[in-house]
Amino acid sequence: MAKFSLWYISICESLLGFVLGVTAFNSWFGYGVQHLIEGAILTALSAFCFASGGALVRRARWSLWSAWAIGVTVAALASYFIADAFILKARYTGEEGFGASVGIVLLTPTLIGFALLMLPSTRRYLSQS
Repeated sequence: MAKFSLWYISICESLLGFVLGVTAFNSWFGYGVQHLIEGAILTALSAFCFASGGALVRRARWSLWSAWAIGVTVAALASYFIADAFILKARYTGEEGFGASVGIVLLTPTLIGFALLMLPSTRRYLSQS
């Protein structure tokens, strides 16, 4: 179960890194300083996701904490999307369903990953390295 958990979380982090990388690639072609800063931040986050996913497979000790940090960041972002859709009354009329569905799609694998990271067998497997 521990190997499955680490592979699942690693794949989710790699997919997130890919999505962030594509978004960063699009940001580099915008005009102005804001787009450059956004592209740099997204590129760094994408690299961090790929590095953390690879470290989980290699059973690095720091990878557990980096997976938690990425999970907390994604959960906060997903919660913001859901809150923006229902509570804050989305900025664009008719976009409430899209924001809520993006939040749910981001939150579901994150919560599954949190549950798998909390398993004693997964933590034990990482600490034996």
